[in-house]
Amino acid sequence: MNLSWTIAKRYMKPRQGERMISVIGNISRLGITIGVAALIVVMSVMNGFRTELLKSLLSYNGHLEILTPMKSGISPEDPFLKVVQERANAITVPVVAGEAVLSLEGQAKGMFLRGLDFGKDAKSYPFLKDMQVVSGEYPQPGEVMVGAEARRAFGLQLGQSLKFIAPEGNSTPFGLIPRTRSFKISGFFTVHMTDYDTSVALVNREDAQKFLRLGTQVNRVEVFIPDPEKAPEVMEALKPHTPPGLYLVNWRQTQGPMATALEVERNVMFVILSLIILVAAFNIVSSMIMLVNDKVQEIAILRTMGATRQQILTAFLMLGTSHSIIGSLGGCALGLLIEHYLDEIHRFLEIVTGTKLFDAQVYFLSSLPSELRMEDVIGIVTISFLLTFLASLYPAWRAANLNPIEGLRHD
Repeated sequence: MNLSWTIAKRYMKPRQGERMISVIGNISRLGITIGVAALIVVMSVMNGFRTELLKSLLSYNGHLEILTPMKSGISPEDPFLKVVQERANAITVPVVAGEAVLSLEGQAKGMFLRGLDFGKDAKSYPFLKDMQVVSGEYPQPGEVMVGAEARRAFGLQLGQSLKFIAPEGNSTPFGLIPRTRSFKISGFFTVHMTDYDTSVALVNREDAQKFLRLGTQVNRVEVFIPDPEKAPEVMEALKPHTPPGLYLVNWRQTQGPMATALEVERNVMFVILSLIILVAAFNIVSSMIMLVNDKVQEIAILRTMGATRQQILTAFLMLGTSHSIIGSLGGCALGLLIEHYLDEIHRFLEIVTGTKLFDAQVYFLSSLPSELRMEDVIGIVTISFLLTFLASLYPAWRAANLNPIEGLRHD
């Protein structure tokens, strides 16, 4: 082992005439460093994007939803809600949800109307808990709260009156007449998700019931459980207790395609960026084969002096492993550094380029998310180490199996 380590250390330090081999080796280590760093940063951003997007979606729609057939409703005091709370250790939020058209100065925009009991729901509804009130306050009867993006798009002001058109009109002898209701703006909110900040309007639950003609009932109940990943199992456990006229859906059914798409995108990005490390590994093969060809005579002399094939093999494996360790640990350090200062780097690049690199209109979120997972870091470094170690096997095997007689013949 001492002889192998001595040989490996000797070949780590290039001498005159070995500069090209040294340059290729340095490029290989740099490629591994860049590949590992890129993987760590991209995986962290993908994790953060998935977490923040699903968090926003699930805080609005719930992990489970209790729904009713069209034009029917459920009482906010229905005994089934108690069953759900007790059996699933869940929070239930009765909601009146519907669509309406906002008519403003000749413009029309579709809005999602949400009727809530703000006195109770403010403490339990995750959407309200995560929501930031930009200005004003929760709506009282006859008032509405809209998103900050809608405020910017339409130039809205506190106290301004907004006219909403109901999806169902009044039938008269002269035909169908649209039903309208005006609400005064009580405040503006943001959940840092452009889709909701633009299209969601919050009103008092009684107002929404009158507007959508539900009487004293609601048309859905949002259910929040401790572990969202167990939503399908919880739904199956509650099905036998679900009364006729009600049915359950879980977030995997409503938001599952998006979650699956994000996971597929994450895996594809991992494979694509792993190719950087693979290319660097091929460079290691090239540099080590060049080194073996250059050191044929030296290897032959070592063999004739008593060095075994195992010692030569171990020496070149140590040399290849050194490339792997330096590149992988360097990439890990660089990746962690970039991930830590990602927001600062993001803002700097936007200032330098003069462009918005993370457009909230495209990516739904208003900031660049990041979530570092140590299991990802360990996995990336391990894969990098294994690829570069495997790349050094053939050159090491070739060096160990050189014929000393052939090597000395060319001396």
